[in-house]
Amino acid sequence: MNAAMTSETRTVVRPVGWAVYAGVCLIFGTTFLAIKVGTNAGIPPFLGAGLRFSIAGAILVLIRGRLFGSRRPTLRFIGKAAVLGLLIIGFTFACTYWAIQHLASGHVAQIQSSAPIIVAVLSVLLLGKRLRLLHVVGLATGFGGAVLLVGLAAGYNELAPLGALVAVSAELFYGLGTIWYRRAFPDGTDSLQVNGFSMFSGGLFLCAVALATGQTGLPPTTPAVGSLLYLIVFGSIVGHTMYLWLIGHTGPVFASTWLYVSPIIATVVGAVVLSEQVLAWNIGGAALVIIGVYLINRAERGRALSPRVTEPEG
Repeated sequence: MNAAMTSETRTVVRPVGWAVYAGVCLIFGTTFLAIKVGTNAGIPPFLGAGLRFSIAGAILVLIRGRLFGSRRPTLRFIGKAAVLGLLIIGFTFACTYWAIQHLASGHVAQIQSSAPIIVAVLSVLLLGKRLRLLHVVGLATGFGGAVLLVGLAAGYNELAPLGALVAVSAELFYGLGTIWYRRAFPDGTDSLQVNGFSMFSGGLFLCAVALATGQTGLPPTTPAVGSLLYLIVFGSIVGHTMYLWLIGHTGPVFASTWLYVSPIIATVVGAVVLSEQVLAWNIGGAALVIIGVYLINRAERGRALSPRVTEPEG
């Protein structure tokens, strides 16, 4: 892709950015609980993920096209959105939904707080980003908190260690998807349209995986239906659109730090709703996570480190 990259520019996270960031943290922090509730209710993991994203994607594409009169997307645009969907939706959530069968919902969220580390490394390798010392300190502090939060995450059953590994691998795909979005779509791109096509393509992939693995039954119970509806509306349409907006306006490193905050939320709601255990190391880890997010934001305010894509969409 022939993209003209600007030099370093100054990035300041403004109040609207913080509001969107808080919404992303809250929504994604509770989606782990919703996934676990659906899994406990008997929703097959790949089928549940596939229905969630394919339905949400189709709704978003239709709403954006008919109600807001967005321009007709080109094949190139759809292709780039499909790649995004395969990475940030298909592979990522195939791993996440499988892992959450064998771990507590809060612990899956805690493991996935490693994503900002992966995004930062990929930003250096693929975007030419230069990390300041304060970035490194913030990332290290947040990672230390994540280690405390993970704790004995793999101590539930014989498949829990494999589940933890799969949950970590999900974040590699997530990081690649985050970087791809930053590289493939210029500033001003319609994030709702991107989100719709990427969710639809990722959802179709997950449905294909479900069919290939014999997952075809959906239990018609209140917990199952309620979980699926919450994930479609808030976890997919609202949450992922807000996240893509955040990447475009604040950069991939800061945007991905919601994965430091969401484990705190996921741990609390998991303890309250599902009686998942919370120990002293949860509190210590949560404190380090918050400090890490603060330090990363200070570094981003001091100097922007992410080149911007300026090529117009064709």
